[in-house]
Amino acid sequence: MKITYRLHPFFEDPQPQKRICDESGCLEEALYKAPQSPQQLQLYYWFCLKHVQIYNSQWNYYRDMGSDEIEDHYRADVTWQRPTWRFGSNVSKASFFIKDPFDLLDSTRNISNQQQHESSWAPYTEEAKALRMMELEWPVTSENLKQKYIQLVKLYHPDVNSGCAEAEEKLKLINKAYEVLKKVVR
Repeated sequence: MKITYRLHPFFEDPQPQKRICDESGCLEEALYKAPQSPQQLQLYYWFCLKHVQIYNSQWNYYRDMGSDEIEDHYRADVTWQRPTWRFGSNVSKASFFIKDPFDLLDSTRNISNQQQHESSWAPYTEEAKALRMMELEWPVTSENLKQKYIQLVKLYHPDVNSGCAEAEEKLKLINKAYEVLKKVVR
């Protein structure tokens, strides 16, 4: 025979109180919530099943709106009530501070000028390393790049440096950096 012990009633879990229906005169348990109004969707009435069915059948979210307001509401629902703008407009860059390195959101520039206005790269990218190797700073034009390349080749060419291995290695790195920057500047 198994003996079971009962605790004092003070230690038993209290029974949760039942919520009463918000409909006047109804004493049924309220298990269903319904929003109070379209403007206050976070505030609820609590109803029993019978009264929530009646409330839902009479609910009309668009009751107090005009046709233009309803149309605006439908259009806003397409983008989940988030702001939108035409592609290529400057609104997004000005109000949300989006970094746009390729100027996709700026329709006033042509493609050839896009790369000339890039302010900087991350310090460890191939382009940034190439700029340091060529001793240049952005913005770089193809003419500036070519002039600097010719200047560095004359300085580090093995024939000028009596076959110095260090100068030869430096020239190889300069050639590689020139090829990288030539692709970016185009």
